[in-house]
Amino acid sequence: MKYLLILTILLIQISSTYSQKYKRKRFDYAKMKEVEFVACEDQAAEELERAFSQIKDLNSKGAVETSEKVFKNYDKCAFSYEAYALALFKNGQWMEAIEIVDKAIEEFGAMPGLILRRAYMSYEMGDLGIGVRNIDGSSVYLGSDKKLKYKEEKFKSENYKSALHDLVYLISTYQGRYDEVSAVAEIYQILEDYDNSNLYYSQLLEVEEYKDQSTFAMVTNYLAQGKYMEAEKSLNELEEKYPTNAGIQEKFEELYRLTDRGDEIESRKKKSEFYNWVPDFVDLPFTDENYEKVLFFLDNHTAEEKTERIEQLVNNNDEHAIDLLIVVLYVHANHGNGVESRSEELLIQMGDPVVEKVIALFNNANSTCTITKSASVLAEIKDPRGWQALIDYLPNMNRFAITTIPPEVPAQLLKFDREKGLIEVLRWLKTREEPVEDPDDPLAGLGNIFSAASIYGPLEDFSKEEVTDSAQSLGYTEEEIGTLIEKIYGKE
Repeated sequence: MKYLLILTILLIQISSTYSQKYKRKRFDYAKMKEVEFVACEDQAAEELERAFSQIKDLNSKGAVETSEKVFKNYDKCAFSYEAYALALFKNGQWMEAIEIVDKAIEEFGAMPGLILRRAYMSYEMGDLGIGVRNIDGSSVYLGSDKKLKYKEEKFKSENYKSALHDLVYLISTYQGRYDEVSAVAEIYQILEDYDNSNLYYSQLLEVEEYKDQSTFAMVTNYLAQGKYMEAEKSLNELEEKYPTNAGIQEKFEELYRLTDRGDEIESRKKKSEFYNWVPDFVDLPFTDENYEKVLFFLDNHTAEEKTERIEQLVNNNDEHAIDLLIVVLYVHANHGNGVESRSEELLIQMGDPVVEKVIALFNNANSTCTITKSASVLAEIKDPRGWQALIDYLPNMNRFAITTIPPEVPAQLLKFDREKGLIEVLRWLKTREEPVEDPDDPLAGLGNIFSAASIYGPLEDFSKEEVTDSAQSLGYTEEEIGTLIEKIYGKE
């Protein structure tokens, strides 16, 4: 009996710990006094812009440091609150971020920028819940000791409702807030309030750039409400405009399952799969034959059989050979078995006719491996269109999560043209800010290893004199050149 009593007390304590009351503050914006706008000091504004750039480049830790210095060392302005709050939020420090943005609204009043920032923070908190953070482009799952001590359902609901409160105020106060109307409609959909969701989505049906996405979202509501005729009518309209959209086919499949139209389910299922596999920048129409051709490379055939098949396509001058080689790389279902590497080689052999579609693959790839392979094809063929595509891609490498192995685009630029490639890589590196790693992160250090291999590693083929001369021509300082040399060749 004694042990049962102790166990009961422990369970009550645990339940109490994980069910703390959670309530978000609601501002009565309409009754707030207007506060005169206070501009940031020039130097502060410049530093805050840098903080926003750091956030954009997935360096939230650096952004926190930058914005915190401004927040503490300069006269307060709304922009300093906003930047500091956003940096904290992107670094996973949600509660601190909300506290800062709430203080900003209390001090500066109902400024739409602050309200909007607060609303989308609330939206993300509702979406991710008590144990997940989106930090620098990566989903971070918190251990049980670091999760917020609230009930998940209550936490999500309260944050969604907070976001609704703020967004509805903005919509009712300012015209043309279409993104916010869409966000409100989506939140109501998540909360399963389909009538209100449709009410807001319907406001966007006359706005051309929002019409189709709103129509598609309303299909989801109609299916949940059992309004199958409305759902089918909307899907037919969408399919006429977007015949190769996989999502539309998936909704048809769902509709037919709900309405027991078994004879039509399989056709829609095949189409949804096919359009998920086949990007719209290739010219491979849906047919049962083409479905089977693509499926062959996804099924459990041996690597030898798949390699033999792609070689047959090229040797027999199949009209869709280029398209199928592109699809093999796009679906990335044969990683490491030699099939993708052989597809890369065959595209290189085919030369100029593949360039346009390979550039499209390069810009729409689902994996860094596919980016590297398509960049390799462009580097080998050496078409000027490919050169420009590789250069244009370099800034995107600033935005990879620190633990992601970056694609080997710099190496492919150097393979394309050794001398010009060196200039372009160094030009990009001059503007690149190194990501800051968290020393408490067990993966700390991996980011530098990854970037060194794919970014600085290819430059080892140049002499220090070549690198130094090129860097000087681009305006590198002596200190910057020293850092660059150390990154490439290591400490002496």
